[in-house]
Amino acid sequence: MANEQQIKEGAAASSEDVNEASVGVNQEAEGTGKPKQKPIRAYTLMVGAMFMLVCALLSLAMAQATIVDQRYGLEQLALTYTEGSMTFVHTMLMMPALIFGGIGVALLVMGSARAGIWGKETWKLVETQHEMTERLDEVSDRLLLSETAKKIAYRRHDIEALRKTIAGDIAEKRFDAALAMVSEMSNTYGYVEESENFRDQIHAARRAEMESRITVAITEIESTIDRNDYEKAMQDAQKLTRLYPESERAKSMTVRVREAREDYKQQVEREFLVAAGKDDVNRAMDLLKVLDVYLTPSEAEPLREVARGVIGKLRDNLGVQFKMAVHEQEWRKAVRVGEQLMAEFPNTRMAAEVRGLIDELRKRIAEMQTQAAY
Repeated sequence: MANEQQIKEGAAASSEDVNEASVGVNQEAEGTGKPKQKPIRAYTLMVGAMFMLVCALLSLAMAQATIVDQRYGLEQLALTYTEGSMTFVHTMLMMPALIFGGIGVALLVMGSARAGIWGKETWKLVETQHEMTERLDEVSDRLLLSETAKKIAYRRHDIEALRKTIAGDIAEKRFDAALAMVSEMSNTYGYVEESENFRDQIHAARRAEMESRITVAITEIESTIDRNDYEKAMQDAQKLTRLYPESERAKSMTVRVREAREDYKQQVEREFLVAAGKDDVNRAMDLLKVLDVYLTPSEAEPLREVARGVIGKLRDNLGVQFKMAVHEQEWRKAVRVGEQLMAEFPNTRMAAEVRGLIDELRKRIAEMQTQAAY
């Protein structure tokens, strides 16, 4: 959950604060370039001081008992040595007590100084560690919650997150994802009425998006029909029907393409008959090539005789044009008409005659170009 994440981040930040405080304790050693060492705690110094002072007191008591009670052979030494020598002996007996006492006092002073210097940072470190411990305990308590308890505790937060997610999915047109979130809101959290309102919004947005896409597709299909590319238009119309089978507008486009194709075929057929009747052979031949794409054998049967007449007239016209161009020495026109005749009527006697002359005609065109260059 989001709250648990914030707590974990806070705990991590507190841990970093603790590390920074620990590093601050050793800044003096780092600044001097010496190896970083952990400083002796004030508590340790104070304990050492107390130990040394106790040892000093014990040494002093033993020395005092030795001197006053004349123990450990000291009485015999007093009879043997002079008074000055005995003073030296007494001093040596007191020396351990003086040494222990001096060390104890030194440690006591160092411990007090250490407590005064590092006491503030130490308390700050302790407080930070305490705060971090409390936050980690809170995180632990939250993690121990059951899934049901979490849903109850964060119910309002989860509902708000679902609302924002659904609204975002609708805006970005992810309608299936939005419906999945709506089902979660209804089934898990019991917000049935609000879920139904969201469903209505999703369906309305989906319909609007679908109609917009269908309109764009229909515009493209109409443009293809205007170019008389009915095969491509039919493919696009069938694809539109597969994408939106529930849309009546999409279904109607296949009928629209079929009707447009039929209208165009009938128009071309009428124009062909008119051109043939006027002996406009070239126009009739162009229209006949168009009709060849759209007419079935049974539909072409009534036009077969007219088409034969047009083809025969075109063949004869090309033959006449070719002969006249050769007679008038219009070599370029003769080659152009001859190539057309061979292409459209390759198996005719006229095409065979043209093949026998075409190379000679091209040679003469080359000679004309050479003479013109000089």
